[in-house]
Amino acid sequence: MKKMLTILLATSIPFGWTIYIAYKQLALGVIAGLLFGACIAIGLVTINYLFTKSAGEGLDSSVNREKEIEVHLNYNHAFEVCKSSISALRNAKIMNIDYREGIIHVRTAANFRTLGEQIILSVQEISDEVCKIHLQSKPAYPTTVVDYGKNIENIKLLTSYFEQQA
Repeated sequence: MKKMLTILLATSIPFGWTIYIAYKQLALGVIAGLLFGACIAIGLVTINYLFTKSAGEGLDSSVNREKEIEVHLNYNHAFEVCKSSISALRNAKIMNIDYREGIIHVRTAANFRTLGEQIILSVQEISDEVCKIHLQSKPAYPTTVVDYGKNIENIKLLTSYFEQQA
């Protein structure tokens, strides 16, 4: 519901204001803005719902996704698997690697669903042969309201890659 209201306001106000300026009629601007905003909001939220439902998520899912997985690998091997896991993502590029802190920053290119994502992989050593990997995928632009399931997809691709490698 919050997504729909955000989209409604973000589209209806500029459109309604433009109609008001063009025709100098406040009632026409308000009605046209609300109708336009409602159509856009319903359309975008429905499309987002269909994409996220196919990924196994609900309607009010956040665009910021996180997951922690435990792998039975030593720190060095777990970090190398994290670096190689980027190949599972489409148009992904490693932006920064910090081996000491165990953090890899990745950015994906824009596509028809999003303007790109920021992905952070963090490796934490639990014992000599067990590591915890924290995955985070979020939109490249923090103002993104809907991502059409893209961040869920990124987390699932990385998780399945780790399951195959471990």
